Amino acid sequence: MITILIVFLATILLAAYSQPRFAQWLLSNGTDLEAKLYGFTAHSQAVGQFTYHYWDNQRINKPVLVLLHGFTADTMVWLRCAKHLQKDFRVIIPDLAGHGRTTFIESAGYSVPKQTERLHYFLHQLGIHESVTIAGNSMGGFIAAQFALDYPNAVNKIICVNPAGAMTDMLSPTQQMIQAGNNPFLMEDVRDFPQFYQLTMAKPPYFPGFLKTGIAHLYVEKKAQYEEIFNDFSNPEDLLNTRLTGIQCQVLMLWGGLDQIIHLSCAEVWRAHTDNITVIWEDLGHMPMLESPRLCALEIQRFLNGQLTT
Repeated sequence: MITILIVFLATILLAAYSQPRFAQWLLSNGTDLEAKLYGFTAHSQAVGQFTYHYWDNQRINKPVLVLLHGFTADTMVWLRCAKHLQKDFRVIIPDLAGHGRTTFIESAGYSVPKQTERLHYFLHQLGIHESVTIAGNSMGGFIAAQFALDYPNAVNKIICVNPAGAMTDMLSPTQQMIQAGNNPFLMEDVRDFPQFYQLTMAKPPYFPGFLKTGIAHLYVEKKAQYEEIFNDFSNPEDLLNTRLTGIQCQVLMLWGGLDQIIHLSCAEVWRAHTDNITVIWEDLGHMPMLESPRLCALEIQRFLNGQLTT
């Protein structure tokens, strides 16, 4: 009887294990638990029509550091880096509109200027009126730069990690695919996910295969949503190439030299037109804060403490 019960329970567990919804539930709850262990608590905040989900370590008397994810990502990508920063800063990690657990509203507008406006209002709603530091990866770096342009008195410094927003004639593998009409972010089949995942990082952390499958199903389910956001976010009129000189604060640029999403030549555009300190890691890819979180956090700490020079 006991043997039959064990086999029955094992069958149920294996069936659950193979279900995308179970993988997504496990990833979400496991990440929440990890965040709590690092000192973060989950919160929600109304931002106009949107309800923003965010993590906050609530160190009210510390300088504010806001961490922004990239396109189709969420708060999770910053978590292990934030662990090393949370003692010295009030760290706030939001899911941007249309991402993660923050609301998506069709036709609400997801351009970088619009997302930046929402971010400013989000901070206002949290009662944060002092100048903050904003760090962002990819699209998040683009938003950090736009924030510095639109709200110069509300930001101390920005940290741009493999940022989007500037273009050169040299295209990354991902940019070449998009130009050819095959956007790897927009998936119709879960079998497209491994190729996309390979583009995102040179040194990805260990991630069980069934969790990757759960994420792949989310990409397929959200294809129409991500397509709308991408079309708004990639508006060429919003590019920073001719506007970077307007950024008044100091910029830290962290680049993974093996980036397959944004061509490394874009770093030279930022270097030429901003007051910046640039760190390039030749062995990392598009998301250094996830590939080498402690190293990324160290450079951020040194920069914000005035210990990092050109």
